Amino acid sequence: MLKWIISVIALVAMACIPRMSQGTFSEVGYHHDRFSFGIAYPEGSQELLGCNWRLRNFTRTRRGRWQRIDRPEARAHYALDDDGDGRPEHRATMPRAEIELENVLTQALIWIRLEPLSGWERGRELRTFTRDLREALSGSVRVGRVALPGHLQMVFEREVTTEIRQQNDAVVLGYPAHAATLEVADVERLRLSPDSREWLVRAIFVATPFTIPGRGRSEAVSYPILMRVIYAARPEDFDRHLPEFERFVHQLRMPEGPEGPTRGVVPNVDQGLPLGAFLPPRNPEEPAEPAEPRPLPPPPALSEPAEGSDALPGPALPPPS
Repeated sequence: MLKWIISVIALVAMACIPRMSQGTFSEVGYHHDRFSFGIAYPEGSQELLGCNWRLRNFTRTRRGRWQRIDRPEARAHYALDDDGDGRPEHRATMPRAEIELENVLTQALIWIRLEPLSGWERGRELRTFTRDLREALSGSVRVGRVALPGHLQMVFEREVTTEIRQQNDAVVLGYPAHAATLEVADVERLRLSPDSREWLVRAIFVATPFTIPGRGRSEAVSYPILMRVIYAARPEDFDRHLPEFERFVHQLRMPEGPEGPTRGVVPNVDQGLPLGAFLPPRNPEEPAEPAEPRPLPPPPALSEPAEGSDALPGPALPPPS
């Protein structure tokens, strides 16, 4: 189930840059090799989020350096359409995830992705990416499981449904963002227990200042870069890792934007739908009316990191030359 969530989130916007960015690690953190973007280590540490979080998309070389695992499934391919006519003018290949972290104790996942948008998407509202994610995380899922005795592999389908529990506007390093919490549920388990949830997902979509160059049919163009920061965990572990997710967002580095300090990263517990609000109908021919969400209060403001905290602001990485 976790692998399915990872792959679906990665494929939501997938439709060439000649060389896929690799990214590097230094004594201060992770650095993108094309954009002025990075993720800082907490002070006094050489790990992004502590020893219980392992890097899934990097491996250590014999010399002890981090190297990106470059497999076909680790690449995202984009067909970029500048004018919305359905014919791509440019193709790009980028990592499925810049950084992908997994908690070894709970299997919670935090990852970040930079992806180019087609030219016609420049004016798209950030909240609409939440709707795309909800639709992608619903439907039939093929699940494999080892059955004892005999160690036979069983493959079966499960129907899952996803709803947006809470969403709010946010700011990340001075740039406009939209954040949402989504609930992923197994349909059959949901019918037996309305409070049943498989995963909770916190997604943040950020309009970055970065672009990649391309060429349209008659002139040079640039394609904006959207940042996705995703956190997924089992319901019983979701609140436990939220402070680590918030700290991770505060460790991001890029030239500061005009919208002010980072805020709205984590949800307000008083916002959103009650559990069981999207229980699917038993008779699919008579769909139930969806529950009306309560009005959302303004997004919560995040406090500044406490003195001595791991979430130190630090200087932004230098702008690209």
